[in-house]
Amino acid sequence: MNRLVALVVASLVLSLTVIGVGCQTYDLGPVSPLTLAQTTQSTIVTAHTLKPNVMLLVDKSGSMSGPIDPNDPACPPGCGPGGPACPAACKTRIGELRSAMTTFLASHATTARLGLSFFPSEDSCGATAGVTVALPTPTVDDTGTDATLAAQASAISAKISAVLPGGGTPTADSLTFVGTDSSLNQADFRADFVVLLTDGLPNCNGANQNDACQCDPSRCGSCASASAVCPAQIAACQCTTSNCGPGTALCAKGCLDGDGTVTAVAALNGHGVKTIVVGFGTDTAGGAAATVLDAMARAGGVPRACPGGADAECDPTTSGADSCEPTTRLCRHAFYQAKSGQALGDALEAVWGGFERFTCNFVLDSQPSDPSLLSVLVDGVDVPAGPESWSYTAGAVVFAPNGSFCARLQASTAQHPVSVQIRSVQKL
Repeated sequence: MNRLVALVVASLVLSLTVIGVGCQTYDLGPVSPLTLAQTTQSTIVTAHTLKPNVMLLVDKSGSMSGPIDPNDPACPPGCGPGGPACPAACKTRIGELRSAMTTFLASHATTARLGLSFFPSEDSCGATAGVTVALPTPTVDDTGTDATLAAQASAISAKISAVLPGGGTPTADSLTFVGTDSSLNQADFRADFVVLLTDGLPNCNGANQNDACQCDPSRCGSCASASAVCPAQIAACQCTTSNCGPGTALCAKGCLDGDGTVTAVAALNGHGVKTIVVGFGTDTAGGAAATVLDAMARAGGVPRACPGGADAECDPTTSGADSCEPTTRLCRHAFYQAKSGQALGDALEAVWGGFERFTCNFVLDSQPSDPSLLSVLVDGVDVPAGPESWSYTAGAVVFAPNGSFCARLQASTAQHPVSVQIRSVQKL
C-alpha cells in the first residue's frame, strides 16, 4: 500500500523595495506551490510463536496403584494401595496413565519442549526434589529442534512406563519446586506451563492450618483437653487418609491441603508460569476433589475453555453439571477430568491444542530496519505501541502481559479467533 506524504510550500507574494544606484524598484511575482513527496511502502512481517516450555508434573502417589474406576467388576474390592495388588484385568490409574501417555507422546512429540517431574520423591511425603527429565537447552528459535524434541518425548515416555506408585501427595511443595527450574520463565519469549496430572487430593503439609493435631479454641470454642478435637475441626481437616486424629503422624499431613496448593499455583502464575490441571480417575469427578482441583485450575490461569459455542456442553456425560458459561465461554469445571485412559488422551489433546493462544509474544523472522516504523493491527485495527499495549524487544513484538490486548489473545478460540498483523513501513 502506498501513501503520499506531502509537504506544501505556500506561495509567497513579496514586494521588495531595493534602494541602490538608480533607485530602481523590483516586484517579485507569485510563485507556484511546490510539492515535496515521500513515498512509503507497508509490508506484512512474517512472525511466529515459539514452542512452549511444558513441565509435566506427574502424581505417583500410592493411590495410583488403585482402580481408575472402583466400580469396575474386574477390580476386587480393596485392591490397590493398602490391599492386595489389583489383577491384570483391572484397569489401574497408573496403567491407564502409562498407556495414554505412551500413545500421546508418540504422536505429539514435537509440539512442545517437554520436561518431567514426579511426586512424591519417595514413599512418604517427600516433595519433588529433582527434575527427572530436564527441559531441553534453551535456544533462540525452533529451527532444527524436532529431532531433539522427539528424543525428549521418548525419554519421558520410558520414565513414565517404569515409575512405581507409592507415598502421599505433596502437590504444593512439588509445584513450588518445579517453579524454580532454571529453564522455566526465562526471557526467551516462550510461554511456560506446568501440566499437573494427579489422581488424588493434595496433602502432606505439616504446617496445614486446618490440622487435627490438637484442640483449636478458635474452631471448638473451648477445649477440655488438647486431644478433645471437636467435629468442626475434624470437618475442616477433611482427612484424606485412614486416620488424621490427634497424636497420629498424619494429624496435619493427612489433612486436605487445598489452601496451600492453590496458593502455590497462584504464585507460579504470578511469575509467568501457568498451571493446567488434569484430574485422573473417577474420584476426581465430585466432592472435595473436584472443588480443590477446580480452584487450582482457576488460580493457574488456564481454566478449561468451552469446546464449541456458548450453548455447548463441556462434558455431555454430566447432564448439564459441566455446561459452558455463556459470558466467559469457560466450562463450569475449570480442570480437565479424565475417567479413563481414553479420556486422559482426549484431555491432553485439548490441552495441547490450546497452548498457542496463551502466548502474547510474536518473534519476527526478519528484523525491521527501523523498529519505530513497525505497526501492529489487532482484528484489523491499528494499535499504537505503549506500556499497556505492545513493545518491540530484541526481535519480537511483545504484548503487555497484563494488558487488554494480551487478554484478548489468550481468550481467543477456534470459534472466536483474534487476528494479529504486523507491518513494517519502509521509506523508498
